[in-house]
Amino acid sequence: MMNNILTGIVLFSSFAMRTPNQIDLPPDYEISLGAQNKHFYINQQWEREVGINYIDQEAYITWEPSIFYFKPYYIDKTSKKINYAQLDLRFKHKSLSIGTTIRNNKDTSPLSCLISAGLKRNAAFNKIKVDYAFDYYYSTKGADLKGYFKLFLPLSNRASLYSVLDYNRIGSIEFYKVKTGFEFAL
Repeated sequence: MMNNILTGIVLFSSFAMRTPNQIDLPPDYEISLGAQNKHFYINQQWEREVGINYIDQEAYITWEPSIFYFKPYYIDKTSKKINYAQLDLRFKHKSLSIGTTIRNNKDTSPLSCLISAGLKRNAAFNKIKVDYAFDYYYSTKGADLKGYFKLFLPLSNRASLYSVLDYNRIGSIEFYKVKTGFEFAL
């Protein structure tokens, strides 16, 4: 099991800088560092937005034996005031999954159960690789939606450029990120 988790680890990073909305403030920035493979993802970001510093963290582990999908997930996005831990338990068939999600959100309800469904695919066009995933979470309090689209351009057997669109709607909070970065496989 441990060999499977450590196989194919990819280290990634990105850097972005932009002019703040208020001229008298120092530039906004975002530095992102992380590691991932098909079984886990861990990412930490340091950013300054309109003069305020934030640290955002996200991590998950995925276990997918045959027709079952198990994913503990943690997110602490101080920049968006989102902090929760969740556990996805789903049945899957090919690229589709359906099941339940248990979420502990510190700011709203202490524990909620949601019905969840997802689609996860990858494709290749010549050298360019594409990964995309959509997750939908429904409860009596509303619906959440996550969409992820990633384009890879291999530079060598270990190095790639990538571009990501990551869209999230969690309750009434909506945020997305588009970024380009560099990955290196160990």
